Amino acid sequence: MTFIFNYKGKNFTEEEIVQRINAGISTESEKSIRLLIMNLSNTQLNILKPLLPDIQEICDCLFLQKYMAAITLTNLLFETMVKLTLVYNEANGRTLDDGYEFENIYEKELNKYGKKNLGENIETLYKKNIITSEEHDRLIYLKNSFRNPYSHGSNNKYVESATTKLYESHLGSNEIKENIATVTGNPYLLLDARRTFIRQYGLGYFAEIVNYITTLDKDLRKLYDK
Repeated sequence: MTFIFNYKGKNFTEEEIVQRINAGISTESEKSIRLLIMNLSNTQLNILKPLLPDIQEICDCLFLQKYMAAITLTNLLFETMVKLTLVYNEANGRTLDDGYEFENIYEKELNKYGKKNLGENIETLYKKNIITSEEHDRLIYLKNSFRNPYSHGSNNKYVESATTKLYESHLGSNEIKENIATVTGNPYLLLDARRTFIRQYGLGYFAEIVNYITTLDKDLRKLYDK
C-alpha cells in the first residue's frame, strides 16, 4: 500500500518522503524538506491561532530530527484542531463585543467537546457538515494509523506486519545465515519499527494536519469576519 500525503495541493508519495528523510534534514543537498518545514513554521491563522505555538514546536522537533517527539505533539495538534474547530463553529462568531468576559468566552463549548474523544468529535464535524465524507474517512484513517498507536503505545497495521533481517552465526563457523523475522515478539525490534515508521511518514502526517488546520481556519473566518 502506498501512502500519499497532501499539503497545499501537492501530493507527497511514500517514496519521496522516504528518500528525503533518509537523505537527512540537515544536509545541504536536501533543501526541499527544510523548505517544507520552514513553510509549515510560517503558517498563518486567524481563528485557530492558538494552535500556532504547537505547530512551531513540532517544526523545531523535525529540524532536530526528533521524530518521536514530533509525532507526540502532532497527535496533540490533531485532537486540539478538531476540538477547537467544533468550539468556534458552535460559538458562531461570538466575540467580546457580544458581552462575554475574556476568560470564559468559550467555556461552555470547551467543556462540551473537551470531554469527548477524538473519534466522537470527528463524527460531529461530519454531522455538522464541517467536513466532507472523504475528509471524514481520511481523518479516521489518520487517527487509526498515527494518533491511536503513537498516543497509546499500540501498533498500527503496518508495524504489526513489519519484518527485519537478523543474521545468525555460530562460534567456530564462517557461515552467516540471514533470517527474516517479525518485530512484534521483541521490544527492541518492535520499538525500532515504530521509530522507523515515523521517520518515514511523520513529516507527511504533520504537513497534512496543518493543511487541514489552514482549510478549517479559512472556513471559520466566514463566521467571525464581521
